[in-house]
Amino acid sequence: MKKTNARILSLLAAIGLTVSLTAGCGSKPAVPPSTASGTTSASSVSSAAQPAGSAFNAEGLPIMKEPTPLKVLTTRWGSMGDSFTKNQFLIDLEKSTNVKPEWQIQSLNDWGDQKNIMLASQELPDVILGSQTFGDQEILNNLNLFLDMTSLIEQYMPNLKGAM
Repeated sequence: MKKTNARILSLLAAIGLTVSLTAGCGSKPAVPPSTASGTTSASSVSSAAQPAGSAFNAEGLPIMKEPTPLKVLTTRWGSMGDSFTKNQFLIDLEKSTNVKPEWQIQSLNDWGDQKNIMLASQELPDVILGSQTFGDQEILNNLNLFLDMTSLIEQYMPNLKGAM
C-alpha cells in the first residue's frame, strides 16, 4: 500500500513539476494562445512550456537551477489537515528538484463555492491535486485556463508515457 501511494505521489509530483515549467518563467502570457476552436494548440503548449533563460534542466536533477516556487492546491476533507506536507518523500523531492511547493489546502466542505470563484476570477494555482477537484464539464467550459500536457508528457515524461 505504501509503495502504491508513493508511486501515485511520484506521478502527481512529476506532473506538477512539469506544469511548473510554465509558471512565472519569463514574460510569456499565463495562458497559452488558443486556436479558433478554443483548444490549446500543440505548438503553443511547447513554446509556453519552454521557460525563458536557462533556469530549467531538461534532463536530470535538479529540475530547476534556482529555487522555484510552485503554487499547489489540494482538496482535503475538513479534519485531515496538512500533515502530508511534512512527509519525508515530499521534503526530499523538494530538495532534489529545487521546486518549492506553496501548499494551499482547501476543504472539500466548501470546495464547490471556492472552485466557482477561482474559475470566474481566472486565478488558478499552478497545480491542483485531488480526485474531486474539477469535472470534465468544468474543464471543457474553461479550456483557456488549463494546459494540455500531451506534448510535455511526450517530451519530458517517458516513464508516464510508457505506463499509459
